[in-house]
Amino acid sequence: MRNGLLAAASGAALLFGLGVGAAQSAETAKNVILFIGDGMGVSEVTAARYYQGVKNKLNFDKLTHTGFQTTWSLKPGDGPTYLPDYAPDSAATGTMWATGKKTIDERISQGPSTAENVPGKNYKTILEVFQAKGKRVGNVSTAEITDATPAVLASKMSLRGCQAPANMTLCPTETKAKGGLGSISEQMVDHQMDVVFGGGKARFDATGGKIAGGSDDGKTVEESATRQGQKLIYTKNDLDALKSSDMPVLGLFASGNMTTEWTGPQAIQGAGVEKHKCDTDNRPKVQPKLELMTEKAIELLSGGKRGFFLQVEGASIDKQDHAANACGQIGETVAFDKAIGVALKFQEKS
Repeated sequence: MRNGLLAAASGAALLFGLGVGAAQSAETAKNVILFIGDGMGVSEVTAARYYQGVKNKLNFDKLTHTGFQTTWSLKPGDGPTYLPDYAPDSAATGTMWATGKKTIDERISQGPSTAENVPGKNYKTILEVFQAKGKRVGNVSTAEITDATPAVLASKMSLRGCQAPANMTLCPTETKAKGGLGSISEQMVDHQMDVVFGGGKARFDATGGKIAGGSDDGKTVEESATRQGQKLIYTKNDLDALKSSDMPVLGLFASGNMTTEWTGPQAIQGAGVEKHKCDTDNRPKVQPKLELMTEKAIELLSGGKRGFFLQVEGASIDKQDHAANACGQIGETVAFDKAIGVALKFQEKS
């Protein structure tokens, strides 16, 4: 069995990869796992490395290649050429790796246009390419599963914020009632991925509103998922009990983003932070760790004869940077690294 593995930083510069060689290129690899550390760069990995200590080597350091890449998005315009935007967001950069094409900020797997609120042309994604080849497909994140990075694989939307039926005010022409594909949560369900694990339950239940138009008019997105034969799970125990016959499965383990695995004092400008150890047991027991979600996803997906494609996102590395929570950021980087370790073990056995 041939496997390809890449760990990358969302929107930015740090890339780690396994030397798979010509015989195991993307064209011939049976299984492909793409890891995305949102906002993860050299500083985040170095901090995790130092906190772990030399006796606890990171899985990043076992990979045979490290590289750097800079990127950019496009500014809205009349086209066909567009000015570059050198500070891209996760929606635009996610669209780039999901589709191989550049677009404007806020956009989910759609092409550029004259303004952010004017929909562009829908792009085909890498997940759809693999799905068309008969491969099983999966999507795992510690964020809301409708957030930009997981969303780019299986939805097309002009604005990343149009995540649920109740959030479609800024995307009025893209509702099902207007002949569109519906909100991101609707599209994530309609796409019929084999495995979807993450947060964001409030985008799928009654909190996220009722679907307007289409076969599930007046239903919640959860009800739409059930109608379409998807098994819904909500806890670590549910995850542990999953078996291959349960696919397709939609796991929603938190109302919003999943709780960080570590936490500690927030850094405040102008105020000192006393020496401390991180609280490494912050995530509620009912929420599974990223490595467990990755392990279960691989277990379920690897039973297919034609192989699989899986994207795994460590979503809160960047979110904790923004919150100035060093422990939260380091913990999410370590958790992401452990998930890579799960994939490496699978690769070694395959």
